[in-house]
Amino acid sequence: MVHLGHLRGVDLRLLLVVLLFLPCIMSMTDDEAILETLGRQPSSSTERSNIIQTQGSEKPYLAGFTINSDGTKSQILVPVENTEVKIEWRKRMRVGEDFMARGEWIEASKVFQSILDSSFFYSKIPSSSKYDLHISFAYSSLAVLEAGLTWVDVSYTKMSLLHSITLKSDPWEAYYGLGQLSVLEGNLEEALSHFKNSLYHASSGDREERGVSPVPSYLSVGAIYVLLGDLNTGRHYLSRAVSHWEGEGSNMVLLMRAKAQLKTERAGAWMVDFCLKAFKIQPVWGGQGAVVGG
Repeated sequence: MVHLGHLRGVDLRLLLVVLLFLPCIMSMTDDEAILETLGRQPSSSTERSNIIQTQGSEKPYLAGFTINSDGTKSQILVPVENTEVKIEWRKRMRVGEDFMARGEWIEASKVFQSILDSSFFYSKIPSSSKYDLHISFAYSSLAVLEAGLTWVDVSYTKMSLLHSITLKSDPWEAYYGLGQLSVLEGNLEEALSHFKNSLYHASSGDREERGVSPVPSYLSVGAIYVLLGDLNTGRHYLSRAVSHWEGEGSNMVLLMRAKAQLKTERAGAWMVDFCLKAFKIQPVWGGQGAVVGG
């Protein structure tokens, strides 16, 4: 116990000042304390990243990247509220989706990658939306690769697809994308394995409730078998694709989604067309089913 009588006048005044301002000091947020300690804005990228890590999910800084006109990336660091973070990454997702809808695959891939590259953005995205982000990035990148362009990092695309498998219990789109990537790399055996995994997840459980059609996966598995020289097995899977197509003719929701999948999954579409023509299997896009032979 310290008795006030033992303190000198200066010490007593100092103690009173501390006691008076203690509530104000204790009420300072972690952000204010950090900025007060630094006494200035962060200058280097290393210092910025350290501040962001120290502050966790709080403001004041949001780390991200912007794409320059020459294709290079520059880091951006702006003040932002947590509520704005959710709005911002959703806005970027919509921008990327709009690019995909217009067939502007390079621009779409860049937008999605800018979200993936920002640890601050990525940490705010729920798992279900993270899966959609990885798939959107991978599929737009696959379209770029199919066009013969080298802008896309193949290993980064594959890593994104592999990670997306851990984010969903039935990741048929992820396996389908891996199959497409293997086809573009010329590894048909590996592609067959991925397409079979895709078929398993697209065919299992409550697929109708989930709005999933196995038709693209059946077509791809059949096409790979044909290219590998196993015509009988290829014909079997292609026939199953036709059967499912006919069965889904009465379910317009599934039929429309199957058509959308066949339209947007561009990579490797040439081999599906080849097999359809080789076996004279012609899907009827008007919802009337499909015709085999002719």
